[in-house]
Amino acid sequence: MNNEHAKQIEANELALANAISVAKLGEPVEKMGAIIEKTLKDKGFNPVYNLGGHGVSKNNIHDWPSVPNHAGGTSDKLKEGIAVAIEPFASTGVGEVRDDVIVEIFSLVEKKGVRSPVAKQILNLLDKYEGRPFAERWIRKELDGKVSDFGLTLGLKELMKNKSIHTYPGLKEAKGTIVTQIEKTIIINDGETIVLGE
Repeated sequence: MNNEHAKQIEANELALANAISVAKLGEPVEKMGAIIEKTLKDKGFNPVYNLGGHGVSKNNIHDWPSVPNHAGGTSDKLKEGIAVAIEPFASTGVGEVRDDVIVEIFSLVEKKGVRSPVAKQILNLLDKYEGRPFAERWIRKELDGKVSDFGLTLGLKELMKNKSIHTYPGLKEAKGTIVTQIEKTIIINDGETIVLGE
């Protein structure tokens, strides 16, 4: 890792620590976004403006509230009992990502009738995810060589076409840009902010 990359990761870590320090019961979510933006800019990086943190609940990893990486976000306030993933994204570019053409993450929307045996096999594997996103490589591993890569691709395309599955395209910024991200989840419990996993 080069020195500039290490500085970018350190900036992310500091932005995360600063955001956690202001994440208090009753405080506006925007306060976290503002301090993330200020910290990253002070360190010479841009936040990724169109990505951010989010609430986390059972079987819903992108729940209310949305936590921006910049000032001027929502005025929603942190409430008792909610879990929030705080995710500073630091960019060496302008700080705006867009969808890539590559899609490797999906989630089941609704089981619908399909024609191909591979699409049927894939659908049968999806119940265990209970609507949560899954990776193409997980399905490949589950099928354990019983289906070719080409067959898997065709099965997934059929499920996309009939809207049985939702796609989550990869994200990218301008060529040559480096984006780093760090994340921790907090929960407001009995008026206190608890960092999970610590």
